[in-house]
Amino acid sequence: MDKKIDLVYLWCNLDDPNFKQRKENFLRGQIIDKEANNPCRFTDNGELKYSLRSVELYAPWVNKIYIVTDNQIPNWLNLDNPKIKIVNHKEIMPKSALPSFNSISIEHCIKNIPNLEEHFIYANDDMFFNMPTSPEFFFNKKGFPISRFKKKSKVIFHTIYEATLNNADELIYKKFKIKIDFELHHNIDAFLKSEVINCYETFKDEIDKTINSHFRNKENIERTIYQKYFVAVKKGEFKKVSRVDYKNPILRFINLIKKEYKKDSCLLCPQGREIEYVLNKFKPNLFCINDNEDTKDEDRIYMKQFLEKRYPNKSGFEI
Repeated sequence: MDKKIDLVYLWCNLDDPNFKQRKENFLRGQIIDKEANNPCRFTDNGELKYSLRSVELYAPWVNKIYIVTDNQIPNWLNLDNPKIKIVNHKEIMPKSALPSFNSISIEHCIKNIPNLEEHFIYANDDMFFNMPTSPEFFFNKKGFPISRFKKKSKVIFHTIYEATLNNADELIYKKFKIKIDFELHHNIDAFLKSEVINCYETFKDEIDKTINSHFRNKENIERTIYQKYFVAVKKGEFKKVSRVDYKNPILRFINLIKKEYKKDSCLLCPQGREIEYVLNKFKPNLFCINDNEDTKDEDRIYMKQFLEKRYPNKSGFEI
């Protein structure tokens, strides 16, 4: 893979008084679903700093790194690093969508980042490289994205997130008569900008409604639509990966008793206090520590201590 590959993050900090005020002003007089307005969607636990350390350590081939924010900049970020570029929401989103407190909405606008390369990868700030990982992990010999999917959980939670996944699936099936009954592995994913644009044009009316949703809701279209579109139009490679889901007691037990073997990625929660054990057992290229509705302050302390131990050295992305 000899193409330049950019990396895009979304980031926000709920503790920023200006951000908090914008959010409170917008919410005044409105009733928003608790799931859509949960603090875990906006809280900064310092993960981005460690994620960038992991990039410098294990993926130095990354070209530009775009950090998409709502007029915010991490106070530790080295803006003089030539790889780093802060992108404000207003640069890529229509005025009608602002202010946006909906990551699902913002993700649909990543394609609008000025000078974004054709090949790019996208990460949440709680996603990390765990070992040296080459561009070929994300793009195949044809330069197409490798889309990693896992079996859907059989447990139905009736959440907004689950609804947004189903909405994407229904659109793909309606257009292509293809049913990809899997969900993304919830980690760093690869994209072709031109095909993201083609997908957007194909489902423009539906995606525009999502873009104009200031908070997430059950009518939104989750970004999984792009990965499934790549597969449907044969511009992406489908790769099935197995689940490591510590929310599911049965899967948790099975994974703990299995012999050691290699995984591409692991989705973890800080509540379990088993992050280091899981990473040593499965040796994934990528992992995500998912802050969720059940995460408590003591869990976040544990997570930060773990990340500092895992990535102790400052990167060139820090002041």
